[in-house]
Amino acid sequence: MVRCLDTLYRQRRIELLHARILRIWGDRGRAPNPARYGERSDAVIWREAMQRLEWPLRVKGFIATEPPS
Repeated sequence: MVRCLDTLYRQRRIELLHARILRIWGDRGRAPNPARYGERSDAVIWREAMQRLEWPLRVKGFIATEPPS
């Protein structure tokens, strides 16, 4: 996970703010809720980071591919 973050950071696909938000909410054990006023901006940044991390994590096997339906 950290290597994926580092690679994306070096490629300028994510910023330190993305990593900070992932760490804060990861420590809390949940994603920010966009329906809550105080968590809206964090939710946007979280979603951006997760969208950019999805493919590298899927390739590494951290995220399972969806079975065909």
